[in-house]
Amino acid sequence: MKSVSRFDYVRFGEAFVERGLIDRDTLNHVLQQCNATRALLPEVLVSESLVSDWEVGRIACELYHLPFLTVDIYTPDRDILGRFDAAYLRQYALIPLDILGDLVTVVMPGLVASDVLEGLRQAQAMRILPVVGSVLSNRRWLQEHLPPPVQQMGTQVESVVPPLPSGTTQQASGAPSDDEWLNVFDAGEEAVQLDLKEKQGPE
Repeated sequence: MKSVSRFDYVRFGEAFVERGLIDRDTLNHVLQQCNATRALLPEVLVSESLVSDWEVGRIACELYHLPFLTVDIYTPDRDILGRFDAAYLRQYALIPLDILGDLVTVVMPGLVASDVLEGLRQAQAMRILPVVGSVLSNRRWLQEHLPPPVQQMGTQVESVVPPLPSGTTQQASGAPSDDEWLNVFDAGEEAVQLDLKEKQGPE
């Protein structure tokens, strides 16, 4: 895993400043946000329209000499998803692509920090081969093939991004409002009730 240990968001972010894609103050603000919330630097850059998804991938490939391969080009083997923690994959937008022996190819959303890849590997007796993917393509594929569970009222819905540290009351930018959460819960309860009716069959 020596090649993975050099993945670092500070160095990655500096590359955007050096190329004139963002200014240093913006980078520092984004890095502080990522440190506080464990959000993904590439995802924040893309979601806030600071840098394009394509530029994120291009910089990652150039800086770390990694191949670019999206899930739109190479279809992931869905049979291997069960070997990994689904919540962990969703949290960091990682997609296991294929396994050959003890080597698993993982598509990153642009780039993730080295400890994120290490966390994926520690649960598996295998080696990780990271490739650069697209932030938007990874999120779209995970939402379609590995969506977070939506449960009945009174239970917590899994969040893609970890909550802010204790004592922080400010709502994260782009986070759902209370009304939006209620809509999610209502939709989940309706889906559960419909599923129960279908299983019970006609009266």
